[in-house]
Amino acid sequence: MTVNLSGWDTSNVLYMDQTFHDCTNLKNIIGLETWDTSSLVNMRDMFSNCSALVSVDLSSFDASNVTDFSYIFRNCTNLSEIKGLDKFDTSSATTMAYMFHSCSSLTEIDLSSFNTINVTDMSYMFGNCVNLSELDLSSFDTKNVTTMMRMFESCSNLKTIYISDFDVESEKGWTTQNVNSSTYMFVNCSNLPDFDRTYSDKTLAFAGFSEDLGRNGYLTIKN
Repeated sequence: MTVNLSGWDTSNVLYMDQTFHDCTNLKNIIGLETWDTSSLVNMRDMFSNCSALVSVDLSSFDASNVTDFSYIFRNCTNLSEIKGLDKFDTSSATTMAYMFHSCSSLTEIDLSSFNTINVTDMSYMFGNCVNLSELDLSSFDTKNVTTMMRMFESCSNLKTIYISDFDVESEKGWTTQNVNSSTYMFVNCSNLPDFDRTYSDKTLAFAGFSEDLGRNGYLTIKN
């Protein structure tokens, strides 16, 4: 099924949560690139369970005021392309829980523009993205994140997760210092470097060598 939504006036819309939720036969959405989303604050579940959707064009979306990105693409099992994600302004986001969960056809995700300074919840964010082999999270600032539970669960082909080193002076970059919930963060991520199933929480969510643990972490610094 294809829908054409070109010309819709969405300039005053605040909430788009569950807009296409459970549209299991929806394959194509025409016209999203014409939408004015400058007033938008909530995208929760917007495309969740759109299991037939192959591509979505968000290249014109202004997401700068959106606080809730949770579940937005959850169970979009045939989704192979998200256009415009590389231009997303996520500076207002507080939750990205389940954002890409079970997007099993995605082979790459461009998160280079993601600003996660205000995000507290990244639980299940990439869970069951079984065709991802690499994730570049070097734009992520995670000092305010408190939960990373099952963040990468069952990403069975994931080999490399790039991060930026945490800068103590600016307090920016990748850190798990405030994470208090990280159960099964890396469960079934068997292709990560020297994967050890006994360390599936945040214990090895770092790059480089730990003298205390006598081994390297699962992550890699982006040079």
